[in-house]
Amino acid sequence: MIIGISGAEYGIRGFIDAYSAQTGERVWRFYTVPGADDTDEQAKKALETWEGQTWLTGGGSAWVTGTYDPELNLLYWGVGNPSPDFNGEVRPGDNLYTCSILALNPDDGTYRWHFQNSPHDQWDYDGVNEPLLVDIERDGKQVKALVQAHRNGYFYCLNRENGQFIYGQPFCEVTWTDQEKGVKGLDPTTGRPFINPAALPTEEGTRVCPGAAGGKEWNPMAYHPGTKCAYVPVINNCAKFTSGKAFFIKGQPYWGSSLTLIENQASGSFKAIDVATGEIKWDVSTRSPMVAGVLATGGGLVFTGDAEGFLTAYDADTGDDLWHFQCGSGHHASPITYTLDGRQYVAVAVGWGGWTAGFVGDGAPWLRDARRGNTLFVFALP
Repeated sequence: MIIGISGAEYGIRGFIDAYSAQTGERVWRFYTVPGADDTDEQAKKALETWEGQTWLTGGGSAWVTGTYDPELNLLYWGVGNPSPDFNGEVRPGDNLYTCSILALNPDDGTYRWHFQNSPHDQWDYDGVNEPLLVDIERDGKQVKALVQAHRNGYFYCLNRENGQFIYGQPFCEVTWTDQEKGVKGLDPTTGRPFINPAALPTEEGTRVCPGAAGGKEWNPMAYHPGTKCAYVPVINNCAKFTSGKAFFIKGQPYWGSSLTLIENQASGSFKAIDVATGEIKWDVSTRSPMVAGVLATGGGLVFTGDAEGFLTAYDADTGDDLWHFQCGSGHHASPITYTLDGRQYVAVAVGWGGWTAGFVGDGAPWLRDARRGNTLFVFALP
């Protein structure tokens, strides 16, 4: 059983743990922020990206479950932001392995490779979003790839065998990179971003896109092997980032100042992205940011919900709205599908404060949890 830890906003030193399911004994621990006591050569190199003792409160939480490739026997895990979030002056360097994708040997937790999406992050572009494993064709060759829609606004594709950068394409408005220095703000060979100096947080505040919620939050995208597209719930919003003094007090937020969302400028979109190229195949605009998970089915449908309460079935090829249903509350969860007595159903938990569970028969399309007002909707498909 492999799990990560949360708490980068409180000055933790993050890690990923493996435990025996039979005994509960810890089998291994990999620190997402290396320390002075690490003996591994790679960890020593990573430690050089932290100045002095800043690694002790370096952040690097790993609070979203990773992905496993049984053929390669590799575990892929996204790592969160450094700490303090918005003041990078107190932690000079790239701050590895924060805002990175890590590949580990799941048997013993040893390092295989890493790719850092946002070196020296100063905008809380937490890198925990789910790594999704796909096989693509590049230059006439089959490549075992990994894609991630990162909070920093870029859709990344890597070779999952060795971590080599393949491409990175923006999927929302991005201003934190310098678009003039490289292909859409990234080095075309290494994927390292060219930082826009005008986007660095200041005492007065700086408008930066995307905001700290990112271009995509933790709610998972989906992949359809038939269309070879990833379906990404997108947040369109910028924020005003300020930088102030950073004081570490154990158990208290360690942000190094704050951010302010820019009012009346938030919207969303739902995008189909070709995983082989990063090209956006279709784009459906929504009035509110998309913060619910996505489900793709073999029948050519893609399901997701929006903050205004609608569960929608989209055509996977075209993005057409095939049908929708008003559930009465905003969506944050992921739809699921299952078969019962020969009939296929789609179920989704709706609401923002907990879970409901139960069987829904033909006579009741929903169940309500009276304590929290959450709802479980079940739909029978034709």
